[in-house]
Amino acid sequence: MAREESGDLTVSQGTRMLFYLMTPNETSFSDVDGVPRYVQKATPFFVGLVLLEVFVAWLKTGDLLIKINDGTTSLAAGMISRLPHLFVRSLEVSSYIYVWNNFHILELPWDSAWTWWLAFLGVDFGYYWVHRFAHEVNLLWAAHQVHHSSEYYNLTTALRQSVTQQCASWVFYLPMALIVPPSVFAVHIQFNLLYQFWIHTEMLSQMTVLLLTGYILLTLTSLGYIIDQSPNAAVWEMLRCLIMMALYRFGWISPLMSQLAFATEVCQ
Repeated sequence: MAREESGDLTVSQGTRMLFYLMTPNETSFSDVDGVPRYVQKATPFFVGLVLLEVFVAWLKTGDLLIKINDGTTSLAAGMISRLPHLFVRSLEVSSYIYVWNNFHILELPWDSAWTWWLAFLGVDFGYYWVHRFAHEVNLLWAAHQVHHSSEYYNLTTALRQSVTQQCASWVFYLPMALIVPPSVFAVHIQFNLLYQFWIHTEMLSQMTVLLLTGYILLTLTSLGYIIDQSPNAAVWEMLRCLIMMALYRFGWISPLMSQLAFATEVCQ
């Protein structure tokens, strides 16, 4: 049965999609028209993380991380790069659909987890070559250099995208159109872009960000299982505690009372 495009994302989904932590079951659609516009729906989460980065930077350095003129330029470039998508599909998806409709040699099931993971690897592989060629070929660098034009490295810089880069990037994904349905590709091309957002920061290491996000999600999940008295509660609570220990070791959390530090130190 075809799955209709979902409405507003939950806070959990909005957070998880930035880290590519969505599951095949909740992100598989039978046709492209049913695929949500995840990038547009991510706007409030972009804003929230930018504000969080500014707050963390202020706590650590006592200074604002983002310069107003530079941040404004990055945000403006990001909005301009997304304007065409308000009216038409991206060139990447449109060209992909054309190749699929006319030249595909195998039709993998759109609702299979294997297809989902294959698309995950395929899009990531394609983006590697997109990015590499964008740095090595002058014509492609002319478009991509917009992203590298800032003197600062923060989350607003991640939004500084070129409106013309996709004029060449679509070519690298076309081999996938021979076997992977467009609806699956349309999901992963968005998640691949969203994942690149949070790695553009110097405030937190990538591992720490993942651990903090995992800790928050696991805490909420574990509490839900405990309240429901689910037999899986012990497993989730154990995972939560393991991540808590890792965060404690990195120095990002500390016990509220010094007496509680003994237990964590012994466990390490």
